[in-house]
Amino acid sequence: YAFIKEETIYVPVIERPPSVKSIIHRKSSPPRAAVSKKAAATPSESQTSQEEKRHSCPECHKEFRFECLLRNHMRTHTGERPFQCSDCGKSFRCLSFLTNHIKTHSLARPFKCIQCVKTFRKKADLIKHIRVHTGEKPYKCTICGKSFSQGSYLKIHRECHTSENLHQCPHCNKSFPTAFKLSIHVRYHSMERSYQCNQCGKSFIYASLLRRHKGYHAGERQHLCSICGKSFVYMFDLKKHQRNHERPQIKIPCTLCNKTFAGPEMLRCHLRIHTGERPFRCKICGKAFSQIGNMKRHERVHTGERPFTCERCGKTYKHSSHLKNHMLSHTGERPWQCSHCGKSFKFAGPLKKHERTHLGERGNRRRSYDQTRSRIKPEPKSP
Repeated sequence: YAFIKEETIYVPVIERPPSVKSIIHRKSSPPRAAVSKKAAATPSESQTSQEEKRHSCPECHKEFRFECLLRNHMRTHTGERPFQCSDCGKSFRCLSFLTNHIKTHSLARPFKCIQCVKTFRKKADLIKHIRVHTGEKPYKCTICGKSFSQGSYLKIHRECHTSENLHQCPHCNKSFPTAFKLSIHVRYHSMERSYQCNQCGKSFIYASLLRRHKGYHAGERQHLCSICGKSFVYMFDLKKHQRNHERPQIKIPCTLCNKTFAGPEMLRCHLRIHTGERPFRCKICGKAFSQIGNMKRHERVHTGERPFTCERCGKTYKHSSHLKNHMLSHTGERPWQCSHCGKSFKFAGPLKKHERTHLGERGNRRRSYDQTRSRIKPEPKSP
């Protein structure tokens, strides 16, 4: 039997193609020949021939089944980008990359979401968008179990486990494991906070963040933790809370006072108590603070701002904690309860004072106070 050798003929590509069609490699159809069953290769022989056809990269020794795939791969080493967009001049190493890029110049958006009015140029973008409606998060971190809707988000997240906080914020002392997370944080320093909450005065850089924040004021905590019974406004808060149950609690001790903290950032803030560091300074009077939150509260002394308003009586406060304590006078709530007798109090201070009566500390403290007074009692002056 005579075998006809298959030859693949490639049409050369023009140097600066004006369109996609002009740079497509055209592959000629090989001539067909009638081959008998005897001449057909056995499965073992065909498997051997496929293994022999593997093409290996001389740089990294990665193997490819087809030579065209090897050529595309080799451009990652050489940096060659032969496929150029005729509209913007951007070049690519693969034809498929150029084909997807050209769609960005077109106004056609043929892929439409059936649940909302959004349209997309590529089917892959539509598939990613549909997960917003379904809540599907197929990409799961194998270290902490956190899930993501896109593989690129998971790739960024993984760097949090493998990297140290090497990316320092130029505006404050915070550091982050990735440049991406640092870039998100820097926005909070540079962008104007033009969206303000009319209930507590807190401002945000995006309207979406303000809408999310207002959900906490509404108080509709529909998402319940099945382990401890704690409820949350949003599902993502519940999932974040449930991860604390799943993974062991991290306790980082302070080397100076043995107090433990849940994370390195909290420990770093605590250490300023020992070092006396006060990196946050008031722009008006120059007073320095160890925490940025304390500085912002102090600045209201100069501005007279009282952003926290009681919805029932209209009384205003400088601090949210003061408003929270004030609301107890309207609700009659007494959240602080004695573990010995069940008596409840509005504030933690009176509860601690009350608990000393059960521990017998009140009499001891009184006797200690009387003994101290007797020791420092001045002698009567001689006439």
